[in-house]
Amino acid sequence: MTASLGLAMIVRDEAQDLPRCLASVQDVVDQVVIVDTGSRDQTIEIAQAWGAEVICSPWQNDFGQARNISLQAIQTDWILVLDADEALVPEIKPRIQASIQQDNLIAIMLLRHEVGVIPPYSAVSRLFRRHPDIYFNRPYHETVDDAVLALVHKEPHWQIGQLEGVAIEHWGYTGAQLQKRDKTTQAIVIMADYFATHPDDAYICCKLGGMYLQTGQGELAQATLQQGLKIKNPEAPVTYELHYHLGNYYGQMGDQAQAIQHYQAAIHQEIPPITKISAHIRLAQAWSQQKKYSQAIQAYETILQIAPEVPLAWQNLGVIYLKLGQIQTSLSYFRQAIDCLKMTDPPEAQRLQTELAAMGFPLS
Repeated sequence: MTASLGLAMIVRDEAQDLPRCLASVQDVVDQVVIVDTGSRDQTIEIAQAWGAEVICSPWQNDFGQARNISLQAIQTDWILVLDADEALVPEIKPRIQASIQQDNLIAIMLLRHEVGVIPPYSAVSRLFRRHPDIYFNRPYHETVDDAVLALVHKEPHWQIGQLEGVAIEHWGYTGAQLQKRDKTTQAIVIMADYFATHPDDAYICCKLGGMYLQTGQGELAQATLQQGLKIKNPEAPVTYELHYHLGNYYGQMGDQAQAIQHYQAAIHQEIPPITKISAHIRLAQAWSQQKKYSQAIQAYETILQIAPEVPLAWQNLGVIYLKLGQIQTSLSYFRQAIDCLKMTDPPEAQRLQTELAAMGFPLS
């Protein structure tokens, strides 16, 4: 018997983004459940027009609680979780449909592309079996990870799978989107309140510490992140993120040596290589700050081995070789950067090309 798949979402005022999200899954899901937490635009009407079951639930300042309402209404064998500012990549659909037929899998990790930001990729647990013991935990940066791991420990026959290739495109971390939704302020308020009663949650330490750093609260960021590192046995992705944010903190403070140590510790974690690109980028930038260009070149080359589509690596290699006086090598890297940018950010490709021409390096 073929396993069925349902989509579970929570939304509020998502009329602009919701159609793109729902269009991306219409030929792969058997049920759509959307929990609306108080929309004042046309979100509900749009969801219903696409055939979704809409549940109106007052906002309780808890994303996990709202997501669990959506899980309770799903009747399919498997559940896919998306936000309105995300879309399923067409090429991944056959692999999802094949993977959910495997009897031994309880959850499947998906690779998400964060459009226009660094880190450009993250692994997310958004595809899992409908099971009474699988639910979301935490009020912000909510996840089913803890529940899934507890179930695997309790019933060892279950396995966690992972699909290769990008499965989800996420455009909600662009500057305009963050400003529109005031996500950072909302996140800090919710997570700080949760952290006050859960000081031993390393996951919250890394997320809250990162938010503190993003909003210029460096001392709070350092203290929160260091507290996370003191907690015993956090998962590798959490340890990675703690070190990554601490590297960013020390980099901002001008202590490149400490920053390098933390970036290297982050890279050492056993997580998918593509999710470590941001640490490689920051490491390369720190080496460049110290004028240790051979180490910086090696770090950027590592990035290109993992993901040759990252234009920043090509561009910064061009900058380094230009500083070293190796003009032709530099221009070859700039050409690669421009080719990548033409596919993802044409205005930036044109800007780089114009800037190089103004420097006396026209690239046709």
